[in-house]
Amino acid sequence: MHDLFLIDVTDATGNAYTGVENLSARMMPKDLLIEKPTEVKNLLLSTRNNLGTINYFLGGMINEVPEDETSVHPAVRNSAWNLLSIDSDTTLKIRDFVPNDVTGVCYNHHYRLEPDWHNACWGAHHSKLSELISLYDPEARLNCWHCVGWQGGDPFAESPTSGCQSQSFGSFVLIGIIVASLI
Repeated sequence: MHDLFLIDVTDATGNAYTGVENLSARMMPKDLLIEKPTEVKNLLLSTRNNLGTINYFLGGMINEVPEDETSVHPAVRNSAWNLLSIDSDTTLKIRDFVPNDVTGVCYNHHYRLEPDWHNACWGAHHSKLSELISLYDPEARLNCWHCVGWQGGDPFAESPTSGCQSQSFGSFVLIGIIVASLI
């Protein structure tokens, strides 16, 4: 068992952790389970040794909320579960199976070096959220890794700690409050 659930510190970039640097999560669309059950089963069987132990189901009342009512990725509204992986090869395999044009990532557990993270984390909401964060936080005081408005460069080109000024939670809450006030 990995030590990834024994973390007693938090870090907006994931650099402070050992054993979780390859943790990632992707949402599994309900439609895919219905349309390609054999392929989904084969994916799960082929990755079962490298899946996290905190995979969880999505759905319920959250699906009653229209996709454009909150800041969460639209894929949250039509996903059956969040699939957590603990190594980079499994992360790539799952991402290849359910790419960003099909789904997104669970923001709280996404791969820290997620390519195309704007789309993976925020989906179609990213551009509107960018406008809002520019309006309400023009000095980027809530700048954080993979948050809307991140001002720190390409994660593959430099250390993700570069330019990070706060925890992601603050920015996420601010965006949620802004979106809620506009409804």
